[in-house]
Amino acid sequence: AVLGLINPTVQQAVTSAGLPQVRVQSRTKSWGDDPFDTLFQVELPESILRKGGELAEKLMDKNNNLLWTAIMRGALQQALVDTLPNSQGIISFNKELVGIAANPQTIDGGCLLEFVDGSTEGPFDLVVGADGIKSACKEFIEKGKISADPSQREGAAAAIYSGI
Repeated sequence: AVLGLINPTVQQAVTSAGLPQVRVQSRTKSWGDDPFDTLFQVELPESILRKGGELAEKLMDKNNNLLWTAIMRGALQQALVDTLPNSQGIISFNKELVGIAANPQTIDGGCLLEFVDGSTEGPFDLVVGADGIKSACKEFIEKGKISADPSQREGAAAAIYSGI
């Protein structure tokens, strides 16, 4: 949904390259005859429509389709490269993120990205963290810092699968 606010073409490309996320469920190995037991299951469109208001307006399209996509990292990267204007200068691959900082040269925002090789890029208004399991971007959002050793990431910033 956020991508659509920034660039509807990018949102459409990402949506087309992914699968609609319609449910969140947690399952465990069954102690009985079934292969799995469902611990909980949430039907996302119904839950969002029940909440209504601005949440539903931002997360659902006019046909009540959820604007939340499950997408493989490579497909996301390709969709961004194909649709972002001037993407050659703003998409970086094979870089290890170690810090995100406010741009000290502006008062209206933007952030600078710091990498393990000592380089800095930016300023950027939006950072898409497609950095996979033990995400440095997700850890920064949750804790305001990035662990030097990715294997030390704990809690919700550790292994996670998420969608856009």
